[in-house]
Amino acid sequence: MKYLLIFLLIINSRIVPGQDTVPYLFKAPVIDGYADEGLPGFRLTDFQIVSKSHRKNPDAEAGYYLAHNEKILYLYIEANSNSIVIRDRGYQNGDGFHLLIGKPQENNAPTDEFYVLGFSAGHSWSRKMIWYYNMDLIMSPLSRDTKFETGCKNGKVSFELLLPWEEVHPYHPWFSDSIGINLCFVKAMGNREKNDYFILEDNNMQSEQSEKKYRVYPFGKPGGNIARFSSTLLKNHIQENEDPVVRLACYAPADTSIRIAINIISGENSTVARKNVLMRFRNGFPVVEIPVENSDLISGGYKAEVFCEGKLTGRHYFSVFPGTNAKEYRSAIRSFESCISAGTYNTLMFYINEIDSALDRIKYYESSYTVRKQFAEANHYLEQLKAGTDPLMRKKGVYRRAYRSDKDGNLYPYSLFIPDDYTGEKRFPLLVYLHGSGDDDRVLSRTPVKPSGFIVLAPNGRGTSNCFAVPKAQADIEYSISDVIKNFSIDTTKIILSGFSMGGYGVYRTYYEHPERYRAIAILSGHPDLARRWIDPDEPNFLENKYLKKFRNVPIFIFHGTNDLNCPFELTEKMVKKLRHAGCNVTFETDRGGHGSMNQEIRNKYYEWLKKQAE
Repeated sequence: MKYLLIFLLIINSRIVPGQDTVPYLFKAPVIDGYADEGLPGFRLTDFQIVSKSHRKNPDAEAGYYLAHNEKILYLYIEANSNSIVIRDRGYQNGDGFHLLIGKPQENNAPTDEFYVLGFSAGHSWSRKMIWYYNMDLIMSPLSRDTKFETGCKNGKVSFELLLPWEEVHPYHPWFSDSIGINLCFVKAMGNREKNDYFILEDNNMQSEQSEKKYRVYPFGKPGGNIARFSSTLLKNHIQENEDPVVRLACYAPADTSIRIAINIISGENSTVARKNVLMRFRNGFPVVEIPVENSDLISGGYKAEVFCEGKLTGRHYFSVFPGTNAKEYRSAIRSFESCISAGTYNTLMFYINEIDSALDRIKYYESSYTVRKQFAEANHYLEQLKAGTDPLMRKKGVYRRAYRSDKDGNLYPYSLFIPDDYTGEKRFPLLVYLHGSGDDDRVLSRTPVKPSGFIVLAPNGRGTSNCFAVPKAQADIEYSISDVIKNFSIDTTKIILSGFSMGGYGVYRTYYEHPERYRAIAILSGHPDLARRWIDPDEPNFLENKYLKKFRNVPIFIFHGTNDLNCPFELTEKMVKKLRHAGCNVTFETDRGGHGSMNQEIRNKYYEWLKKQAE
């Protein structure tokens, strides 16, 4: 019976036999790029899998060490090398690493709930960031509380990370049933090659919209004679008729009574609810749930501050959603259909569909400011409708619109930038911008390329990584342009097509399909044969001479950084030579940047080129 119980424990906790426990840290290490002396159970574990970009890459032994406490996860990586190499997107191209933390699935199947964090040796935007979250590309920076440093001495390079659990909520060894971890250390080799070192090999670890593999690690318990606490929320979003519930974990070396105080604080920084309680904890590791009753919270954003014996244990953010549902909003908007344009009506109905979809997808641990904002905007638009105003008629800046397909009747989004000086009295040129892989049309709100004098359209493409090569993507571009022309004053003789990265391939492909539509094209850090590599070997490779004839009569602007390792510079350089040899009018600009960078001097040249094409 003893052995049976041990076997069941392993199965229930999804712990792979033979794995090392992640030891408990009684004291957070100093983060300076080098491992402190006296780290508990310190020894480097060799990476089991090495994937080389070139078979002749040299070997470089590398290992890692993990530790934790109730506040942080600690990671140390060390490799044999005499120098740290700084490259664009070092987390992907070297030197750097990407770390996965996720929710294990039944039978350790790949998970669709995870963070992939990227860390690069250089001091650029990619030094420490969230790369992916739950299948989606995020590319957002981690906070200052995440500490990351590198070191190099005695023929070794080292990487040291202190990651607060708060950065990867809801994952925490005291509240999660189990935690999946994977790690890929990327060491640069030579000028452009690299070695990838995995805990568990996963070719999808760098891919968007892909489930990820992981290994489940057991976490050591604190021990010692000091009580330790951690807190979280049962749910990070509730309805107006719900009370927030705090979960509190306590390591108690002996039976003890603890005074607990919980303050609920509004977005205006006012304390709107309190709870004080004396709780008895038995020796061990109990987790308790503490509701804050009769809180009567209205719709909005809040934080819960939890104190144990007067010491702040946790600060947790949550949302309260209004009681109004999507059905009520739809009914209200339908009542105004005859008073507004079809474009506004379709867009408002799309917004309500998005609220419905977001509420269906939201996880218990997500507070979702986005959903709160969607509710607030829906209420604002309804107030404008009641006042007799079309809420989108004079809207400026970047926002999302939607068209209704005459093929399937569904609503599809696109993003649009309307300049402040647009009044509808004169016709504006239209700049169409195709997004890169992993993104969608909403990237328009983040891209700096919104030149004055243009309306800018970013089609969705009905997918994040289809290279704009599939029929539905091409149809989406056409539908989006037609909808903008229908609803805005556009000079249809001055439509310019542009795209970044995957969208650069999309420019080649879209112009090849519809050369009559566009006055000029711009390819920014693009790839001339991406769809053949990603989608189908029968897709066009625009490096082949047979595809070049159609490009002879269109002005072309091409930008590419010489240190781009994601869409290799050499391919674009070859493409430019072929286009020029075919008699094409090509303006080619480069700098020493990596993937996506464009310095201000070149951006100004690009804007001047756009302005010239729109004359």
